[in-house]
Amino acid sequence: MPLFSYTAHRDGHEHRGCIEAISLQEARDALKHAGFLVQEIHESTGEEQNTVPPWERGMVVEREEIKKIEEPRGGTILTTLRIYAGWLLAWYALIFVLGGYQLTKRLPFALPYVDSLVQSPLLPRFAFGAFLFLFFTTIYLSWNRGIFKGILLTMLGIAVWWGFHVNV
Repeated sequence: MPLFSYTAHRDGHEHRGCIEAISLQEARDALKHAGFLVQEIHESTGEEQNTVPPWERGMVVEREEIKKIEEPRGGTILTTLRIYAGWLLAWYALIFVLGGYQLTKRLPFALPYVDSLVQSPLLPRFAFGAFLFLFFTTIYLSWNRGIFKGILLTMLGIAVWWGFHVNV
């Protein structure tokens, strides 16, 4: 992958360094995602490329420090709840698939638990609730968090779920 040299501003300070990326636009986007305001970026010359060791490529390399570009993460509780909701949604999808097949064709074995769950009115509501939780927390994390944004998205999620609950 090509190596790009950049000059950027962050927190009122000028930063110069190199970043490895597939294209100029990807390098610019990675720096922007890391919180830099890019002033100048270009493909590195041979001399500039020799100053960056191969094991540091793919990172934002600055003269003073090396920072790995990371995705924003929520707190440990939000991360744990998102993992739980993802597994719960996968479980609901499995129940929907097995139950749908059980209702249309007979399986070679009996699944009475699946039959009762598929016919329950709670299963689609809980599955939709888990989906909405994952959807709105993804939006929340992409908006760089904030208490007002969190309250707004929570209220919107509850309203959408309640509308689904009333109509199903």
